Amino acid sequence: MENSKENCYNCGYQLEQGYSFCKNCGQKNVKSLLGIGEVIKNFIAITLNFDGPLFRSLRLIFKPWKLTSKFVEGKRVPYLHPARLFIVLLLIHFGLLLSVIKMDSKNLSISDHYSKLDKSRMYEQFLAVDSLNPNVISKEAKDTIVNQIFKGVDLPKDDVISLKEVIGMKKDYLMTRQDANQLSKDSLFQKYKINSFFDQLVVSQLIKIDTNRAESIRYFVKNFGWSIILIVFILALFFKLLYIRHKKYFVEHVVFWMNVHSSSFFMVIVGILIYKLQETEMVFIVGFAPIIILFFSMLFYFKQSLLKTLFKFAVTCFFYSTICLIVGVFFSFASLVFF
Repeated sequence: MENSKENCYNCGYQLEQGYSFCKNCGQKNVKSLLGIGEVIKNFIAITLNFDGPLFRSLRLIFKPWKLTSKFVEGKRVPYLHPARLFIVLLLIHFGLLLSVIKMDSKNLSISDHYSKLDKSRMYEQFLAVDSLNPNVISKEAKDTIVNQIFKGVDLPKDDVISLKEVIGMKKDYLMTRQDANQLSKDSLFQKYKINSFFDQLVVSQLIKIDTNRAESIRYFVKNFGWSIILIVFILALFFKLLYIRHKKYFVEHVVFWMNVHSSSFFMVIVGILIYKLQETEMVFIVGFAPIIILFFSMLFYFKQSLLKTLFKFAVTCFFYSTICLIVGVFFSFASLVFF
């Protein structure tokens, strides 16, 4: 139904007689209450419009320098906003990444730690059964079982783990694996006299993570995904200094790094989808394509010589790796505390 009012519902601009669309904002002059059919029609038109902002941006997704240049030049309406494209691809990227990582708690529990604990219990049960029925198995068979299956295995009471070796704690509590997995936190603290708040926090969280590894990995990956936003701003500040003579605004470097990451996310998304559909390994392409795209983005956007770009590219890769390591360690400790 056409708008019978004199002003546009969206922006309040005064409408002219006979016009179907607002001259100011472009919205169609209809009442705000729409039918479900029109809502679905509009959704399909927006998402499947190959000449719309999304598909225009995706056409240049492997040329982040062009997307950045067009945004800086003011050509923004035809393309999806860099921040919106970055966030959307970030969410899809980490969502798919979590879907392909096999994180079944049962399978993750079959680690060296659990393997030793299970063998230790089996060894205890074997000795208990043998003590009740000493003549069932011959001495040679017993020696073979002990030397082949239980070689280097301690009994649960003697199977001690050193937390000092694991996380570098100042005081070594030397608790058994069995106690670490069976006792409650309060009982564990009381038995091994863990009185320090920090030590109690670290010990309890380590045990919690070890007994629920799948969820702890998911927690870390989800939170590290959001840390990419922080990394983008750090890299933008780094590029502001690296290309200080270019006199570019800080926001230009932010947009540049958002587009570079969007390109990388898109490449990983395509690789994961191909892997899920055809079970084809895409590690080589996924691993090296974003690096190549970064190099050409630096070369074409900042327009420096090949030699200068190669040098700055090497410095950037080193800085990027260092920042990711620092942020990764920070989020690891954060996950340890808050998981």
